[in-house]
Amino acid sequence: MRPHRLVTLSLALTFLPSLTSADTSWKAEAGPTATVHGHVFDRVRLEGAGCEGTMTLDFDAPAEGYADRKNKVRNQYWFRARVGLADGRKLETPAFRNQGAGRRTYTTSRVTGGPDACWAEKKGKIVKLDVNGCRGPAGCTIDPFD
Repeated sequence: MRPHRLVTLSLALTFLPSLTSADTSWKAEAGPTATVHGHVFDRVRLEGAGCEGTMTLDFDAPAEGYADRKNKVRNQYWFRARVGLADGRKLETPAFRNQGAGRRTYTTSRVTGGPDACWAEKKGKIVKLDVNGCRGPAGCTIDPFD
């Protein structure tokens, strides 16, 4: 009898991970465009896994926006982005800085919960991108979203 119990336990442990850990990960990508201070934001990617969400923004930063030789503090921009999903959810980045021209990528991740109600757990379809920004040192005023 003892070997029979070990086989049963061994089989139960083999199947346990597939029974208890449903894969809740998902990805969404879209190409809505937003232009702020000549920066063209043209690609958004979202990834969710459980309650952890990751947002990636791709954009082009214009060379002329980073060419002030006399006042170098003006050669930086601060942005905040908000992505709207088809079900009405809105996901917002913290303020982020860009200090150079060319093709750029910004990625932010966070574990959601509480007032966000674990937004990363439920797949979303990207329908809108809003980006606000300011030029200058840290503390420049980024307009709030409507």
